[in-house]
Amino acid sequence: MNQEMPAATQPVAPKASGMSIASLVLGIVTVLGGFYLLVPPILAVVFGHIGLGKTKKDPNVGGKGLSITGLILGYLGIAIFVAMIVGGIIFAASMASNPEFMEEVNRQLQEGGALVEPSTEPAE
Repeated sequence: MNQEMPAATQPVAPKASGMSIASLVLGIVTVLGGFYLLVPPILAVVFGHIGLGKTKKDPNVGGKGLSITGLILGYLGIAIFVAMIVGGIIFAASMASNPEFMEEVNRQLQEGGALVEPSTEPAE
C-alpha cells in the first residue's frame, strides 16, 4: 500500500500581453511627463485596445488589468493635453483683446523688441 500521491500542481497565471504592458508603461510615462506629451497617451490608448482584444480572444493571455489601466491613463492624458491647449488659446485670446496689454506689447516692440525690461541693478 505504498502508493505515491500525485504532485500537486499550482495553476499557472497567464502571461501578460506585451501590448498590455506597453500600454501601462506609456500611460505611466504620460503621467510622469506632466501631461505635456501627446504621443505617449495616444500610443497607450492604441496598445491598450490591442492588448485588451488579445486578452478577450485568448484565455491564455493575461494583462486585462494592465490594458485597462493603460487605457485610463492614456485617455486622461489626451483629455488633459487638449484642456491645456484650449486653456492656452482662451488665455491668449483674452490677453489679445485687452487694449492696455496690447499697447504695452507694441510700445516695447517699437523700443527695441525686448518684452522684458533689462535690470538696471548691478549683479552681485
